[in-house]
Amino acid sequence: MPSDLPIVVTHGDLTQAYEVISPIFVYTSNKGIFNRQFDELELKYRDKILEWQKMRILPDVFGEIEEKNKNKSRWSWKGWRGEGREVRELLKDTQEAQIKRALYMALEEIREEARVLEANAVIFLKNQFHFDNGSEFRLLSEGTAVRLI
Repeated sequence: MPSDLPIVVTHGDLTQAYEVISPIFVYTSNKGIFNRQFDELELKYRDKILEWQKMRILPDVFGEIEEKNKNKSRWSWKGWRGEGREVRELLKDTQEAQIKRALYMALEEIREEARVLEANAVIFLKNQFHFDNGSEFRLLSEGTAVRLI
């Protein structure tokens, strides 16, 4: 199977006939020792993340931070003029952006796993988030790799 063909990923079933190859899953977290794994995924998909941001699929929270602080000599919390609400909103936006990046990176990892298995589709994809301490999360994405007949 040519690896340049797109891998179909769906949360449900397919109408075409297929053979089941294997269950597949991806786990990532921004918590504790797993934070390094999340950082490595962000490095691996850096170009894709920038592309998604340009397409406005993912928010460019950090670009907005730089824009807000471009006249400041160095970065600071007070650079947003917000000791209260603005800072909380920015942190919330940053966390939401990180969660969205995690979902898109996990989807790419699922597709990569399917390619290795020579599958051309993943069915019944599920994403399960577990949140700890507000901004820390764990994400498990799982599905079934199949080959269309």
